[in-house]
Amino acid sequence: MNRIIQKVKNTRIFDMIPWLWMFAGFLYDMWYQIYPGKWILDSDLAAEMVLAAKLNEEGGILSKDWLYSTELRAFQSQWFYRIGLLIFPDNWHCARIVASALMLILLAALVLMFTYLIGMGKYGVWCTAILMWPFGRWYLVYALYGTYYIIYMMFSLVIFSTLLLLNKVKGPKKYLLYPLGMFFSFAAGVNGIKQTLVFFGPLLFAAFLLVFFAIRDRKPVTYKEMFSTCRNEIRILIHSVFFTICNLAGYLLNSLVLSQIYSFESFGESKWAWELPNRLGDVWMDFFLLFGYYKLKAVDSVASFKNFKGCSRSIKNIIFGR
Repeated sequence: MNRIIQKVKNTRIFDMIPWLWMFAGFLYDMWYQIYPGKWILDSDLAAEMVLAAKLNEEGGILSKDWLYSTELRAFQSQWFYRIGLLIFPDNWHCARIVASALMLILLAALVLMFTYLIGMGKYGVWCTAILMWPFGRWYLVYALYGTYYIIYMMFSLVIFSTLLLLNKVKGPKKYLLYPLGMFFSFAAGVNGIKQTLVFFGPLLFAAFLLVFFAIRDRKPVTYKEMFSTCRNEIRILIHSVFFTICNLAGYLLNSLVLSQIYSFESFGESKWAWELPNRLGDVWMDFFLLFGYYKLKAVDSVASFKNFKGCSRSIKNIIFGR
């Protein structure tokens, strides 16, 4: 049996499985956009399309005549919708399909590149295939169909990949990466505080830990020896700090300048004192929902079994990390 499995693994068919799985997931996403998505009424999605059409007419990045409901959408998915509307100006549904396809293809390419840079290129196709499929309810709504969070995923992948490339690339080409990282970090800040909290904060913390453990394991005696033995880790920390500063500069532009010119509600300030318990409860409930939990179901129903199974799986992931 082991020989048979080994022979299958050595064939090209086995190598094609993740690619076929990824392509099937992409086709499923497109089918969802084409048929079920056509009949879904969503004010947020409609607003994205209206904004994209308006920006195409005005030819700018932001619109003074538009009320941005929750955040300033400077570098968001409307750029892809604008491309779709240029191709299908009279058919917004087709324009959405084109824009969604472009975002998913770009996301897949970035994941493949990122996994290659971290030395996991062998598993990159599997990672990409997983991301092409709706493994959770909210992932389907907010990423694959709504495309809201695909932008944040792409920003994170580009900036993280730039950090890694700065440690690998040598010569004049290396200095071309700085403008790339600076632009995407700054643009993420212009969009608002979200990317700062969910990416740059954890990135800085991880970079400090990387340097801390490198110093602890290699035990340098002098500062010169520390910079010599922990050079790569220190470089990652310096670049992380630098790109975080660029991100904060973008956010300062957002909160101090653009907020005075354009109309939108910022989430930069939150009343944590009384909202924290409710927010934590919502976060835990959303987490369980990702694993199949359903509210208000009878104890003896099939959904009740799914509740138990989903909760058990999510608690196992917290404890064991997988």
